[in-house]
Amino acid sequence: MRAGTVLVLIAGLLPLLGCASLPPRPPRGDPANCRVLFQNYDRAASLFQPYTYSARLDGRSTQTPALSVASNAIISNGCLTTTADLKGLESLQMKLGPRKPAESGAPIPPTAVHVGILTGGFSDAGRATAFFQSQGYETRTIGAEKLGRRLYIGPVRSEGALDQAIALAAEAGFPSAYPSDLFHFWKY
Repeated sequence: MRAGTVLVLIAGLLPLLGCASLPPRPPRGDPANCRVLFQNYDRAASLFQPYTYSARLDGRSTQTPALSVASNAIISNGCLTTTADLKGLESLQMKLGPRKPAESGAPIPPTAVHVGILTGGFSDAGRATAFFQSQGYETRTIGAEKLGRRLYIGPVRSEGALDQAIALAAEAGFPSAYPSDLFHFWKY
């Protein structure tokens, strides 16, 4: 066999070898458990806010141990939203059409809803943001080191609007949405 042919064969096999070493994606996490893990992450982030990341000698930053433990629990329990989890997002948007959230039930203080953490970068964040904005919600995303982009919608101002936002998130592929008191970014 000629050297060129061997190199072509090796180059063709390298991607296959690389894929074999990737860890399998954990199965989709239990929504109730994921909500608890997200809330633990929120607590760790708020407790260690000034010290969330520590500088290293090489100029990079690392998460504090508490935040790292919370991040690892979210990852290992399958609580992240991947591109595959959003496969029906655009068709759902077309089915629902544009609309506005309905305020109903008892009033509540303006509340943000943590929808989930997207692993597909700005592309998935853009898709999800466009979906929720078409449904009448303001949106914000925040980067979370080691995890992806956290997506928040709102504000909701009634129990009915909160329930509606959480149900819409679940229908869109985010089964672990919850009201977040950690993050307030709207002018009330």
